[in-house]
Amino acid sequence: MQLNLLLPLAAGSGAHFARVSLGDRLARDYTVYSPMPISVAAATAQGWRPAADTCLEGLGIPYAQKGSKNATNPAEPLLLYFTPGGQVSGAGVYVLGASKPRLVRAGFFLPAGKSGGYPRKYISVTFRAPNATCSRAISSEPLGDRLVINAGAGGIALELPLTRAEAAAAGWVRGSCFSGMGSHWFRDLSGPHLSWKAENLVPVVPMYDEESEGADGKINAFFFADPDRQQSLFPPSARQWEPIPLPTIAMCKNFCNSSCTFTDTSLFSTLHLYMRDHARVTCSGGCSIGCC
Repeated sequence: MQLNLLLPLAAGSGAHFARVSLGDRLARDYTVYSPMPISVAAATAQGWRPAADTCLEGLGIPYAQKGSKNATNPAEPLLLYFTPGGQVSGAGVYVLGASKPRLVRAGFFLPAGKSGGYPRKYISVTFRAPNATCSRAISSEPLGDRLVINAGAGGIALELPLTRAEAAAAGWVRGSCFSGMGSHWFRDLSGPHLSWKAENLVPVVPMYDEESEGADGKINAFFFADPDRQQSLFPPSARQWEPIPLPTIAMCKNFCNSSCTFTDTSLFSTLHLYMRDHARVTCSGGCSIGCC
């Protein structure tokens, strides 16, 4: 079943994309830009603590906020991974809700029990090579040189292109440019075109610097996309996701396509992670949101 789901994607997924420096920082959420630690020393100083006793192959040592084992606090669902040498090696987030069975079967969302009576899933992105995630060696790359979705046990281990040229060659579809983010690129599990079904949308969206003055076409940021509302209404809390969930009309601002509509969900939640200076990334003509 899993192979059939991924045949359209695997044909152009690019198992060995070019290695590109991801950047020198991590910041969370559009308009928020909350800095996140990229070393164990900084994480520990901010109250992060190991959420497991061992290093997880392909991921690293998971750290949760305030020492919460397995990030059981739904208000702080983010995990960071670090190598035994103390460098960040990835990031992940727990999501609540049914998600989409196809994305679960394909290995994009991994079942993780329940929280507050809701099904809980997990998705991660690894920044470093498998043999580096559990190594004490110190890399010259502050973040790493790749982005791999669910590289750990049971996951899809799908590598993302780190340049817009490789995204285009691998069958990803260009969306809109947002100031601070760059140009969005999407991939559909059903083939080379967007089906406008959340169950087919690869739930990690890379963004490249294409339109800034001196743009290099490299990765600037990415976001996790979940087709369930992750923000809480009572009490009101973003739970570290973007401040508000996106109804279809708002989500479609990311695509620059008049055909955009989603038939199997009414809301998306997104969580952006920036790896370079967002202030330097602009769009053509001075546009800021949803420019094509």
